[in-house]
Amino acid sequence: MELTVLKNNIVKLKSEEVYKSLEKWSFLNKKEIKELQDDIRSKSKMSKRTLAVEIAAVCNDKDGLTMDKVGELELICLQMHSTKRQWSAYHLSEKQGSASVTDSIKSPSKLRLQLIKQIKNYFHKGCSVSVVLHEGLLWGRLYLPLPKKKSYQPTRCLYFIYYPHSPIIILSGMKVGFAEYISQCFVVAFGYKELTELSLTGHHYPSLAELAMDKFSEGGYTKYQQTHRLGGPLSDITYRKRKAPAMFEHENIIDTNRGEKRRRLEILDENFSENVQPTLEKLEYRVELPYRCKEVAPDLKNDGNLFHSRVRFRGASVLEGLRNLAAASYATVPLPKHLTCVPSRARNTFLLGKQPKTVTSSQNETQNQSRQK
Repeated sequence: MELTVLKNNIVKLKSEEVYKSLEKWSFLNKKEIKELQDDIRSKSKMSKRTLAVEIAAVCNDKDGLTMDKVGELELICLQMHSTKRQWSAYHLSEKQGSASVTDSIKSPSKLRLQLIKQIKNYFHKGCSVSVVLHEGLLWGRLYLPLPKKKSYQPTRCLYFIYYPHSPIIILSGMKVGFAEYISQCFVVAFGYKELTELSLTGHHYPSLAELAMDKFSEGGYTKYQQTHRLGGPLSDITYRKRKAPAMFEHENIIDTNRGEKRRRLEILDENFSENVQPTLEKLEYRVELPYRCKEVAPDLKNDGNLFHSRVRFRGASVLEGLRNLAAASYATVPLPKHLTCVPSRARNTFLLGKQPKTVTSSQNETQNQSRQK
């Protein structure tokens, strides 16, 4: 099974990435990688699959090739192609861990042992846990195979990216069937009480982390992140300043809308900031409200049924696209609040529904008195 996983990951890499990944993996030393590279070069041009078989044969001759070790190679490959997976942001709340637990989440080996200890309480002994440190972030892979199945089950893999000293964790591959047990494993291993999904998904995990960090930052910490996180674990989500739009100028041409354009850009900077927006490929709004337009369909008004509708925005970067449309006068500014509030809400799925009625204490007393009468 280990060789199958190893070959599957080698095949996914580009040719120039294969040997770099093997060096980062450190299962083979530099001398072994050099000999392997020279041996492959001496042969005629081979396919990626044949190259993977050659590498697997060399690794198989060494001791210590376990599923945990192969999982580390898979995490290295994932770091190079993280946008190929769908990620979801989660929030860890109500910290309660001791000093020993806090220390464990700084070390890949200690965190791995913590997770193994918790996973054994819910899953059988065939599970595998791999954790590596990459650019200040803890990347992890949990393999949770079904019992009595000897073949490799890629759909039973769960990946996570944890930002140390923060309550944010990014997951990919969470299944409904074991979500409750995995959540319990994470909260105990990281020293928290609850793991909550943020309804924030996408392929660009740094943008998800940026939005989630800004939501749960306190006081001036958000400003500190913007100016001082270069070189740290948050360096890959540093804000990029937007270039000022070029204004067309000519001595014989007067732009009568120049003031309007400046006002439009000022409003957009106030709503979205001057920075390039986080990358979200999707925005979704679901509407579940009573039908209220009696002029169009009077029979549907106040009939007790809810009107269901769904609107989706899709693109390479939806927030940036919306801002550019408004800047080019294709949308009215200021934009609706349900579009401009996305960064502050840290979510890209919204439900517009009827608010439940709240009963005040005075109303409760009135109801109780009427019942007594």
